[in-house]
Order: sequence, then C-alpha cells, then structure tokens
Amino acid sequence: AVLCRSGQAKRLSDDHKPNRADERARVEKAGGEVVLEGPVWRVATQEGTKWLKKAKMGDVDASSRPPTMLAVSRAFGDVKLKRPLPLVSATPEVRSP
Repeated sequence: AVLCRSGQAKRLSDDHKPNRADERARVEKAGGEVVLEGPVWRVATQEGTKWLKKAKMGDVDASSRPPTMLAVSRAFGDVKLKRPLPLVSATPEVRSP
C-alpha cells in the first residue's frame, strides 16, 4: 500500500515475498517450504517440493497437474495453502503513515 501526501509517496507496506528471511521462517515454521522455481521463489507444500524434484528429473506424467504454489507469502484466497497448514497468511503487515 502507498499513501500520497502533499505529492509525496509513502510506502505503508512491503511486498510479502517468500524469500524474505522473516517470511521464509514463518512459512517453514508452519510446515511449508520455500522453493525456487525458475527465477521465482514460491511457497509450497512438502508435496509440491516432491513434485518439482520429480518433474526436474522427468519423472512425472506430462498430463499431471503441479500442486498449488504461490509467489507471495500473504494473500487472500488460496485455501490449499492455508488449510490444514497455514503456509500463506491473509494478515497484512502495514505501517502507520
């Protein structure tokens, strides 16, 4: 979020990227993993990480669908990454202006 006052932009939040040290620690404490898929860090379940390893070795069916992974660690929706383990949070991290 960004606030504009007197023509000056003030950042009120930071991007919640999985590779931030604090976000990575939160995800891993909840039982998830942070993986690098191509150039993008993603939040993944342990099953997602196993699938990626198999895919890299060419050991998955071409028609199989990859598990849910997300490039942000806080988001609305994405229930598969919130239940049963709260890997992704909907709670924002916002500063006062």
